[in-house]
Amino acid sequence: MILELEQKEQLVAAKLINDGLSCASGTLTSLLKTPISINKVDFGADSIQKSPRLNSSDKNAQLHVLRTALIGELQGVCHLIFTEDEIEKINQVCLPPGLQNGSEEQKKILRDGFLTELDNIVSAAVVTQFSNYLDVDLFGHVPSVDVMPQNEMKSYLEKEAAEFGNVVYFKANFEGKELDIAPDFTWMFQDQFLDKIKSTL
Repeated sequence: MILELEQKEQLVAAKLINDGLSCASGTLTSLLKTPISINKVDFGADSIQKSPRLNSSDKNAQLHVLRTALIGELQGVCHLIFTEDEIEKINQVCLPPGLQNGSEEQKKILRDGFLTELDNIVSAAVVTQFSNYLDVDLFGHVPSVDVMPQNEMKSYLEKEAAEFGNVVYFKANFEGKELDIAPDFTWMFQDQFLDKIKSTL
């Protein structure tokens, strides 16, 4: 079972994430040279249960997962999860026209580089909000990129959640002329995170 923070702490965490996304949208706009907005559309453990991509039994569909370990005074991890369709949209944005029909290896290198940069922008913006609000040193490690069958995602997240019992989940829309996707996010923290937020309330 994936646990969620208590209501007050959940609202604080959701606000910090939302503020981080607002900052990240400006950086993404500069990166893509086109206006990008990021809108949080849902969060909470109930949202995980409702998310089609996180509860699918489809073993043929693939999900791309960027995992960023959080290091510093608080321990945790965040995940940014994309479908194959979203990856194809990202390919259309990040691949130069001359490489759209290039080798799969070339496309993978460029795509993973773009995904990593996107994850760095989003996670760093949110981590900064947590760090400043909680007055702690907190950093994101270099993200890893993995691909797994869609029907394995829920058990993967549950295994992670067993180590990091405090979970903040939300879905967000990246909206813009050049990029329109809605990946899933999870943020998982150890109990020190919950204690730290409680101390600010």
